[in-house]
Amino acid sequence: QFGVCCVFLQLVSTNLEAGLQAIDHPIAGPVCTLIVTGVMIALSMLRKIQNMKWLTIAANAMMLIALFSGTIEAFVVLHDTKSRGTGSGSATDVFFFLSSL
Repeated sequence: QFGVCCVFLQLVSTNLEAGLQAIDHPIAGPVCTLIVTGVMIALSMLRKIQNMKWLTIAANAMMLIALFSGTIEAFVVLHDTKSRGTGSGSATDVFFFLSSL
């Protein structure tokens, strides 16, 4: 279980680092890992799980936003690759793009 937790923390910190770089606020990877670890430690100290209901709702909303924005981006990339002649323009290209997210 410790290994799974470490991989999860690294995955979240990598996403944080990429997100911050996308908005021109680059932070080093180890610093992102430290931030994510601190946030996760704070969340794990909540005594009553009911206090996390708002966090679950927010996380679900963010996952839906990510799914919809990924789908839209996939169709944009599909259109661009078809216009340049570098892609087939089929729905398989969209599914491939989404599965790589």
